[in-house]
Amino acid sequence: MLLECFYHEKGSDKLINEKHCHEKCYEIIQTISTDGNIMIKDTLYPIEHGTVFLINAIDIHCSAPKNVNEYVRNKIIMDSDILDALAKLLGCEDVVCNLFKENNSASVNLTVKEIEHVDAVFSEVYNQWKENDVHKSFDIYSKILHILQICYDNHNEKKPRISDSVSRALQYINENITNDISLDNMSNALFINKYHLCKQFKKATDLTIMEYIQTRRLSMAKKKLQFTDLKITEIATSCGFSNFSYFSNFFKRSEGITPTQYRDKYKN
Repeated sequence: MLLECFYHEKGSDKLINEKHCHEKCYEIIQTISTDGNIMIKDTLYPIEHGTVFLINAIDIHCSAPKNVNEYVRNKIIMDSDILDALAKLLGCEDVVCNLFKENNSASVNLTVKEIEHVDAVFSEVYNQWKENDVHKSFDIYSKILHILQICYDNHNEKKPRISDSVSRALQYINENITNDISLDNMSNALFINKYHLCKQFKKATDLTIMEYIQTRRLSMAKKKLQFTDLKITEIATSCGFSNFSYFSNFFKRSEGITPTQYRDKYKN
């Protein structure tokens, strides 16, 4: 079933400008307005008319429109297990895997006709979802898969188009996330004054650089706990945590449960 569905939703909601993630769900957003940016994991994307954002919601993400009251979007949040199972049944699991897992969330730019078509499909999905008729669930998901197929056909267009100090810092963090990252090394590598970088990063993401790094590593660890059989000590190391004890304590403070309990609860 769909967890949430909106068509031409306008204005603020409780998660606007809030960095967040969800367990076991996928999110599709089509932006209608054209002002601000969306952060997905380690990249800033511009909010542009018709762009479709595909988010594996366990990744940190945030919508940050400049004018919240004028922010218009279509949005679907769905159970990832259901979509994965349906895609496998229909033989199109490669589409879902490519868009939400292999490419780790991104944006897709469409042609004018495709923008109008996807917008119309969002409208159909929203109207059927409001009827709350379980017999229409398959039709709803078939329409969602149709949107995903359009995005998949345009997957080569998925790319960030904001190039600034914050985006460069996010890219640096992503490329070095398993290593020891220091502000001095980052600022030297990017040829940016570290105090200026810290100020700009905080302004753009509402997180300090070190807070973002730890949150990013936590998100990686949660994915590996769900989708791999790696030992927890291996996960800690592969996600850049300096030692298992720190990882375990940080994980429990953040999630309220231990890594082992999290795996038992969410493992596919």
